[in-house]
Amino acid sequence: EVSFLLNQADVASPRGLFQALAQELSTVFNAIRQVFSRTDAPRAHAPRVAFVGLSPEGGRDAGGHLITYFGIPDGRELDAGRDIVTSLVGGAEVSLSNDLDEGNEGTTFFRRIGSGMETKVGGHGWQGDWKPIDEAGVLASVAALAPLNRGGHWRKRVSVIRSKKPA
Repeated sequence: EVSFLLNQADVASPRGLFQALAQELSTVFNAIRQVFSRTDAPRAHAPRVAFVGLSPEGGRDAGGHLITYFGIPDGRELDAGRDIVTSLVGGAEVSLSNDLDEGNEGTTFFRRIGSGMETKVGGHGWQGDWKPIDEAGVLASVAALAPLNRGGHWRKRVSVIRSKKPA
């Protein structure tokens, strides 16, 4: 609890006002620090939504972004597509492996832009342009790419990338 009860003696001079405000701000910052250092707080790398069609395979902190890796279990393609659309709407970018480059080194990217979504494909040393895509297109792409994204290997999984910066 923080109070801003400054009496006249505390603020009789500019220096007194500054010292009183500095003390109050120190109290506020200490309270905030205690909230963020709680050990029972959720972990920063935990997914923000409960996924139905994606199977978690780990994650990492990549500096300004948190990346969570998933596999798409056989038979869960539609649910995985819905999970991906939900992630996109929530501000995440998503990448799936594709076979458009030798050695299956291609990637299909999805992101939200304004009130819509975009996709692009790329490979080893090349990438296409961002193009508009609707929800049905995302679902169809995920279903088509699911066999290449079953998980179990770094090259065969979905990446959900979230910025640490608030939206």
